[in-house]
Formats: sequence, C-alpha cells, structure tokens
Amino acid sequence: MLIFLSPKEKPVTPHNYGARLAYASEQAKAPKRGPYTVRRGFATRVKDGVDIFDLAAVMGHSDIRQTQEYVQTTPTAPARLLAALGERPPLKAVPGAEPELQRHAATGRPGGGKDRLTSVNDHID
Repeated sequence: MLIFLSPKEKPVTPHNYGARLAYASEQAKAPKRGPYTVRRGFATRVKDGVDIFDLAAVMGHSDIRQTQEYVQTTPTAPARLLAALGERPPLKAVPGAEPELQRHAATGRPGGGKDRLTSVNDHID
C-alpha cells in the first residue's frame, strides 16, 4: 500500500492531500483536480506497462475489480490491443462524419465505390 507522509512524517489525511493538490494545481496554473481524479489518471496511465495485480497492490486495493474501476478505457484501447497481437481492427464509419468520409471508410476508396470494404485486411497487404 502506498501512504504519503507529511514533512512531519505523519500520514497525509484525505483533506490535506486534496488541499495540497489544489494548491499545486493553482501554482502550476493547471486545472484543479481532486484526489480521486489523480488516482484514476495514475491507474489509467500506468495500466499498459504494469501487471494489474501489482497496480492493485500499489493502490491499496484488495480486489482487482476495484482497480479496474479506476482504469479508464478509451475507444482506441481495443485497436491498440489488436495491434499488439499483430491483428488489424476492422474499419467503420464514424457517426456524424461527412458523407464523403463515410463512403471512403465503407469502400476504402475516396468518393466511395461499388465494392464494400469489410475489414482493414481487405485493403492493406
């Protein structure tokens, strides 16, 4: 478990921790963030290079499900995983995209076309 100590070598309370984060954010002219947001950001940033069980231990969680709740996933996360495995994710049109871009994503060719592209593997050798 990770415990922060004050300059007087006493455990930092949640209130003091939040106050110190607010002060540091103000001094750095950065957006104000609370302790939960900082912990969540930490878990999200280190998740790719750290074993989930080690991350749970550092964060003081007895159950990795609690750690998983802290880790934010992004829309690109599955694509990164597939790329790491040497696979290519399928293409798909983005809702609200320009019709020209949707046709390009659907066919693999600018301006659209008759043959529908079913996956990146059909387009990239």
